Amino acid sequence: MLNPESKYLMLSIESDLQQEDARSFHGVEDFLSNLVRGREFISPYCSIEVRRDNLIETTLNAISKPNLNFKKRLKVSFLGEQGVDAGGVAKEFFQLIIKQVFDPAYSMFNYNEETRTFWFNQDTFEPRIKFELIGFIIGLALYNTIILDIHFPRVIYKKLLGMDWTFDDLTDYSPAIAKSLEFILNYEGDDLQDTLECTFVVDVESYGNQKLVELVPGGASIYVTQANKHEYVKKYMEWMFDKSIESLFEAFKKGFYKLYSGEFTTNCDPEELQLMICGSPVLDFHELQKITQYEGGYDENSPSVK
Repeated sequence: MLNPESKYLMLSIESDLQQEDARSFHGVEDFLSNLVRGREFISPYCSIEVRRDNLIETTLNAISKPNLNFKKRLKVSFLGEQGVDAGGVAKEFFQLIIKQVFDPAYSMFNYNEETRTFWFNQDTFEPRIKFELIGFIIGLALYNTIILDIHFPRVIYKKLLGMDWTFDDLTDYSPAIAKSLEFILNYEGDDLQDTLECTFVVDVESYGNQKLVELVPGGASIYVTQANKHEYVKKYMEWMFDKSIESLFEAFKKGFYKLYSGEFTTNCDPEELQLMICGSPVLDFHELQKITQYEGGYDENSPSVK
């Protein structure tokens, strides 16, 4: 069995090999083709140009251009700015687009203060193509081995891997909702219906207004009882994790898998996939100290270092 670090290393090697193959094959192909046609040599890199003041739209337009080969190493430039992308500009590009897309004001994702994670905004006015874009961006960053500052609950990574969710995933995403449903499951009194007066609906806030969503046809008239409480919890979770975000997540997943067709996901668990995309949330300063190289006359005993 491989640990997450080894799997990430294998992913990096596989990406590097595919990028090298793309550079070699298309480089020779483009060179011969352009030599015959009297054209200049085409770059072995996948280059895109975007604008800082309109990042989302220009990125969408850039990656939609024909003949772009994203199997090559990505190089990014910002319109009107000089400089060669040696990797730093691409990293900044990913950081900026992730920050903008996950800004609650952009309305694509909602922020859960309780767990400090993001969830798909089912009431967004943004088109599905933008969710496909962000899925593609995350997959592209993974392919280029660039770590992203993204905070999804574990269930999103399970859904990307095609795994079934469990009640534990609800606890991870929203402890408050999980606690309420757990109370219903653990309540043994025959007066459950009278105590809760709860029906098969979900009360959802949408831009300051409340709306009721039926979990089953006629759900507003079906009370939760001892006989159907397990069905109620199941339908509630189905609505939360699947039905409420179905079209958004499917677009997101489609974008994520557009580029990378390797088998790494079949050998990953959700925690490992999260680690490869986001990196470790825990910093090991002892390991960092072991590999640190000092310059300019400094060493590990220098007062400014300590």
